[in-house]
Amino acid sequence: MISITLPSLYPDSCARTLRNICDATRSPYEVILVSPFPPPDDLKENVTWIEEPAGTGTGCNAGHAAGFATARGEYLMPWVDDHFFLDGWDTIAIPTWQARSKAYDGKPFLLGLRHIFPHHVGTEFGIYYPYFPFAARAVFEMVGWFDPAYRAGFADSDLALRVWDAGGRCEWSDRALVHVHLEDDNRKGGVVFAGEDMTIFLSRWAEKYGQGWRTDHIRDFNIDIEPGAFPDLCVGNTVHYNTPMFRDVVLDGGWRP
Repeated sequence: MISITLPSLYPDSCARTLRNICDATRSPYEVILVSPFPPPDDLKENVTWIEEPAGTGTGCNAGHAAGFATARGEYLMPWVDDHFFLDGWDTIAIPTWQARSKAYDGKPFLLGLRHIFPHHVGTEFGIYYPYFPFAARAVFEMVGWFDPAYRAGFADSDLALRVWDAGGRCEWSDRALVHVHLEDDNRKGGVVFAGEDMTIFLSRWAEKYGQGWRTDHIRDFNIDIEPGAFPDLCVGNTVHYNTPMFRDVVLDGGWRP
């Protein structure tokens, strides 16, 4: 079974997302919904609701953490309410994770689900991190889940660096398995705590992986790249080019995140 953690503050977006999960997922699954409102009556099947009082301001990663605490699945997937799974996504994700993780037996391995749009992948200090990490429960029991110390951002980056730091590996899927909903008006005017989250992230990782990197602005070290444009940097469905030269190579190559 796949456990999908889903924090949400937007009833319409949540309902749309629950419907997509139901339609697109072939494996047995459960959704742990963390929100101020219950799921719609016609979408309650396979959903466990954890009520988050409105206005608490704890952030989405606290929701993921609450969902993880009650998850029962063999595989886990943190999810959001402004993206869609492509049909049958799990029939690709599960066997791909199983096949690739064998080479890292005893070490954590994360599979990142690729987007149809945009086509880029994220890096921190030249190291790949999955936007949407998928793995067996044993991986997250080894390195932890999304840390609620981060309110809205950098929890995925932090998780990935914990995997790399433990001698593991992160790779993206060969095929696109998710896409973003580009017309979600609910996000207008939303508050993002990127500044606070960035400070936490840098305090944890800049000394080890950020030597020589500029860190005044998020795009000094958090750089999205197009893998097809940089075949020398993107080897084996991942990036691990932890040198300050990375930023110059990417920008000189014409890619602008």
